[in-house]
Amino acid sequence: MVFIALANLFVMSCTISINQTSAVPKYRQIFNSIVKGIESKALGHHERLPSINEVSIEYDVSRDTVEKAYRQLKRQGFIVSVPGKGYFAAASSLKKERKVLLVFNKLSAYKKAIFDGFVHAAGNAFSIDFQVYHENYDWFEKIIEEKAGLCTDYVIIPSFKGEEELRARALLHRRLPKDRLWLLNDYMDDASGAFGAVYQNYEKDIYSALSQASGLFAKYERLHLIFPTWSNYSRGIIRGFQKFCFENALPSQIIFKDFEKEAVQPGTAYVVILDHDLVTLVKKIKEKGLQAGQNVGILAYNDSPLKEVLLDGITVMSTDHEQMGRILAEMLLSNSRKQVENAFSLIVRNSI
Repeated sequence: MVFIALANLFVMSCTISINQTSAVPKYRQIFNSIVKGIESKALGHHERLPSINEVSIEYDVSRDTVEKAYRQLKRQGFIVSVPGKGYFAAASSLKKERKVLLVFNKLSAYKKAIFDGFVHAAGNAFSIDFQVYHENYDWFEKIIEEKAGLCTDYVIIPSFKGEEELRARALLHRRLPKDRLWLLNDYMDDASGAFGAVYQNYEKDIYSALSQASGLFAKYERLHLIFPTWSNYSRGIIRGFQKFCFENALPSQIIFKDFEKEAVQPGTAYVVILDHDLVTLVKKIKEKGLQAGQNVGILAYNDSPLKEVLLDGITVMSTDHEQMGRILAEMLLSNSRKQVENAFSLIVRNSI
């Protein structure tokens, strides 16, 4: 009996780790610890797990917490229970198939296009655990902490700024293996390069698009960029915009806040990043009886079916979101860890 007790303590010390200050629920930490133990073979096939009471006492957690973890482990086939004997690690229940954690910052038409491109190109090559953190850093951290070590590959769209951007990057470096990490829509230029990425070069893209449209701006006196301070879009957009306006000696302004209170000025072309601001701008144009493409111009970011028909067509500069997802899936399938700059184009319609 003493031998069995010592063996159970050894199994617990090798496989179960609980961080009392972590945002990840304790039942999930127990679940993750045992799954990692099975994956690393620290827990052998048919090896007995400590009982619910033993885990509860050793880690000062409730029986309900341990029962919930064991219940999920059993439901997913990681462990089996034998009446009168206890719980045992299942026969290599972790499937050999690849499991991809796909983490998006938000749900939108553009993100759906990325998702569709990724899923279509991936086919049945791997299973996908899809998570959305809605641009909330705490949710993002919880997802990464909870899922780290449970998937074979990690595809992340990081969308933060300032201190949160630095924290997010540090978290990814610390918790996820770089050789199994792929980034979408972003590029961590401070990393070792071991990860893969399909990203947008925001500064270069907007500068290039504005340069292509420069002849269309001749009818306008000034160019305004609507870029809300709370937006998580790359500040590279601002730098590209400023570079273009400076080199072309074009009077310009960046509207960071309170666009709803701004009066639309005839003779102005507006570069609009967010769809919400595009709707506001269209309303203001109609209220003042102005004509898009004549006395006021609109150049919007990211194409959509609605922009094809709104005001007889909104001119857009846009990356190919579906292609972005497709390229990323193809990189996973070939285990390529390149950093690929996604295509970006100007689509001229009647609004400018």
